[in-house]
Amino acid sequence: MVKFRLLLLAIIQLSCISSFSGNIPKIHKKYKTHLTAEGMVYFIMPQKMAKTSDSKALKNLVFDLSCLVTTDTVSLTATIHSTTPITDSLVTVIPAEGVAISSQGEFLFRELGKKGYVNRIRFKLTRSQLRQLFSAEKPFLLEYGNNHRFAFRNKEWSDKRQLFISILDLMDLNQ
Repeated sequence: MVKFRLLLLAIIQLSCISSFSGNIPKIHKKYKTHLTAEGMVYFIMPQKMAKTSDSKALKNLVFDLSCLVTTDTVSLTATIHSTTPITDSLVTVIPAEGVAISSQGEFLFRELGKKGYVNRIRFKLTRSQLRQLFSAEKPFLLEYGNNHRFAFRNKEWSDKRQLFISILDLMDLNQ
């Protein structure tokens, strides 16, 4: 039974990879899986979001996601560069349409870098919330603390949507 399930998973993953257009080559390099005693963990490799024109951030946001398929929680961990340390742990995700999602973040560290502070923050949302965000036609806005805002560029949104939805589909198949 286990061998059949692994074979079925491999076939499904290959079909997802081959179903993409040339816009997202090598999707298998965009995430990793790891089997633990609690179940399969998916780790989505670091992604970038551009800082918005009104953002206080010094650089674009770099984030990664991890999810244990036996739970509904997704951890989003982000690195934010700013002139001052971020002290407000509130993280708000603002979809193009719909209701904003706010969550208290957890500071992993804040340190002084070459040009300011490096803030590493983790917050959690559900897989269904993440799927909703990436199912939308327009990119969402991500805000950390006071005025550190980021969004995917419109020209890359379609590719990011396909990538995240495909990985979420694989997580659902393995649940």
